[in-house]
Formats: sequence, C-alpha cells, structure tokens
Amino acid sequence: MKEFSFICISYNQQKEIVEHLESIRQLVERFGGNTENDLIVADDGSADGTAAVAREWIGRNRGLFRRAEVLPETANMGTVRNIYRAIDSCRTENFKILAGDDKYNLCDIYALYDSLGDDIVITPVLPFGNFGSMGKKLIESFRRSYRLTMAYNKNNNIGELILFRNYLLAPGVFTPSRYWRDSEARELLHRFRYIEDTPLWMKLIYERRTPVRFEPVPYIFYRIDAEQMLSSQRTAGIREQDDEEMRRQYPQRLLDKRKFFRPSFYRFMAVKTFYTFSDRYDGFFKENPEVKRVYYDLISR
Repeated sequence: MKEFSFICISYNQQKEIVEHLESIRQLVERFGGNTENDLIVADDGSADGTAAVAREWIGRNRGLFRRAEVLPETANMGTVRNIYRAIDSCRTENFKILAGDDKYNLCDIYALYDSLGDDIVITPVLPFGNFGSMGKKLIESFRRSYRLTMAYNKNNNIGELILFRNYLLAPGVFTPSRYWRDSEARELLHRFRYIEDTPLWMKLIYERRTPVRFEPVPYIFYRIDAEQMLSSQRTAGIREQDDEEMRRQYPQRLLDKRKFFRPSFYRFMAVKTFYTFSDRYDGFFKENPEVKRVYYDLISR
C-alpha cells in the first residue's frame, strides 16, 4: 500500500487551521482509500491556541490517519528549521508541505505525486481570503507571473528568470520530496531563517537545471490578506538577514541598484513585457474551467 504525509507548518493560525485540516480530511476520504496517510503539524511557537486546536481536531479525526500528531511545542525557530523539524519526523517517501492557513482543493494529490518523477511541477493556485481593494491587481499579477514562468520554461530558461525574481508561488509548486532531503539543499536552506522557497529553486532549478513542467490543475487554495500585505510592520526587517545571506550565496542575483547597469536586466524587462501581456500563455485558464471561473470571478468583483 502507498504511503503519504501531509505536513502542516503553522504559526498563529488558530482561526484558519481547522479549515486547512478539513481540506486534508476531504482529500483522504475522496482519494486516499489505498494510501496509508500521516499528518504532521509543526507549530512554530504560536502565541495563540493553534497547537491546541490542531490537537483537538486530530482527536476527532484520528481514524483517518495511520499516524497524526502535533510535534512538541518549541520556542519560535523560524520557517526553515520548523519545516525540517517536520521533515525529520516524516516517515514516508512522499509528502506535501503547506502552511496552516492555506488549504487543499479537492483534486487527486496522490496521482500527482505518482507522476512527478524527477520533475518539479508548477500548478496555478486559487486565491481566497480578504483581497480588499487589491483584488484585481493581485489576480492580474498571478496570471502574468504564471504566463512568464511558462514562457521561460518553454525556452528552458526558467533558472535565468529566478535570477531576477522568484515568480513561483510556493504553495502551488510540487517538488519531489527527496529534493528536500538532499544534503546540499538542506545545508543551504539552514543558512536562512524565514526564506525557504527561493534558495531551494536556486539550488534545484538554476544550479542543477532540474526539469520543470506545468500542470493546469489547481491543487491549492492560497490565502491572501490584503491588509497584512499592505502592512509595513509585518515585513519590515524580518527578512533582512535572509536577504543578506541570499546576496552572499548568489551574488549573481540582481537584487539591488546594480541591476540597472546590466544588459541582462533590459533583456529580462523586454521579455517580461512581451509575455505577461501575451494571451498565448493563458492556456492553463482554457484547459481548466475551475481556474478560469475563480480567477475571472475575482477580477470582476
């Protein structure tokens, strides 16, 4: 029988985590009948009742899982170490890491992992939450980012794209689990506290040229809170050390004013302008009616 683990990374998500866990329950009941399912909740020292709420939910739904637990509470250690705490506790070959305020769509995640092979698979995410007045702008930015990544990937230059900016929305990226356990990737990521996605893509996609493919199926609902995104207090200084470490590890990334003096930056801007406004790369809307409906409904609000 196959095995699979759902890894939930949480921090101060008492109000949202049940919705996340319920989405896992629906996946297990719908698609997981031939799979031994594990659930690992790694709470990063929440100041609210996130861990207690998760334990209560597990107590009511323990029959769904071979193993389900909230890892022992610790002081806040940062995203990267909390993720690896969960990975080190994971006993299955395949797992999906997702934040406790996002949720799974009702799609067969098990079949997706069976098909990964050596590929990193990028899927469109379905945004939900409090968009405020930013709805149209946010959804357009999602569409354009997806178009751009598809265009660069068709030219086998997606690693070059990441040099300029990380256009990959991590919840919708499905990475073969062995890459997370890779010793070089692990060593690199442990140099960071909060940023796990960009260093991983740099290691795998830019350095190693790990193959990337796109699937038009939306497996993840991605929570967006416009008020938090607009709050300068939320992000001010929190990733400063991580940004500095990124500059040390990858000085070739164009992260500061020096980019304006490089010809590659102007080539990038030309490509970005062309592809983000090109309908050729809206194929993932046409192929999946649910993505089209959700995105365009949000845009028309």
